[in-house]
Amino acid sequence: MNSKDSLQKEVRDKLSKFYIKPNFDLGQHFLMDSEIVKILANEVRPNHVVIEIGSGLGQLTEELAKRADSIISIEIDNRFKPILSQIVQRYPNVEIKYADALKVDLHEYESQNLQIVSSLPYQISEAFMHKLAGLDFDCAILLVGKRLSYAIQAENEEDPSFGQMTILSQTFFDSEVIRIVSKKCFYPQPKTDSAIISLTPKVFDKTNKRDFLLRYLFKDLPKSPLIKNAIKEGLIEFHKINELENLSQNDAREVILVMKLSENLLNKSFQQLNNLEIGSLSKSL
Repeated sequence: MNSKDSLQKEVRDKLSKFYIKPNFDLGQHFLMDSEIVKILANEVRPNHVVIEIGSGLGQLTEELAKRADSIISIEIDNRFKPILSQIVQRYPNVEIKYADALKVDLHEYESQNLQIVSSLPYQISEAFMHKLAGLDFDCAILLVGKRLSYAIQAENEEDPSFGQMTILSQTFFDSEVIRIVSKKCFYPQPKTDSAIISLTPKVFDKTNKRDFLLRYLFKDLPKSPLIKNAIKEGLIEFHKINELENLSQNDAREVILVMKLSENLLNKSFQQLNNLEIGSLSKSL
């Protein structure tokens, strides 16, 4: 039996032994290709704290533990405790946090050399990328749905994959698609293939007006301000931070008029925009 077949058997045996059925509401598709596990684990950098999202059965967690100084693995499903506790016993550098990764404050780990390596559940991939925007970390190696990899690599607004994830990734990160991963590498099989992507935070240039305004839109995303208000406040803040001539609210409104965005678009929040509207906003900026 080769190593690939061995991991497949191990995944199925663990699920059977602990009476665990995949929870599709949590996006549970278990990676069972040893080659892909090792590709992810081999991205670990020396002297780094590694955060993993979705420990699951621990097949990636264990490989990460062999390479990283410290692992913080976040798992929402308590059913995996008996399996993961065995890994913690074998590897004292592993800590398992049973929590919703989208609610965990990752900023508390920023003072350390921080890296994120994870096979992300499809359902939280986009939300987790929002969480990474503005976080101080060295790099993230993520296994995500192939469609998301198309979005982050979209070259222009005419690309059908261009959307909010394109703007977010290209504003906050330098990104690369490392490898496409077949859906056959998972149990149960997802509907689409996946991709391993690399994200490295960009150094923020406060003098770049376009990036400044885009970051401002994402910064205020939880408050869901209207586009016209977010851009207006962002323009005023841009002038203030760069010690330019003060921009009044009326001046900012005049700038927005020049952008020739539709009233319908301006009176939506960024979260409400469809891909066509996001493309129009991107071009105007």
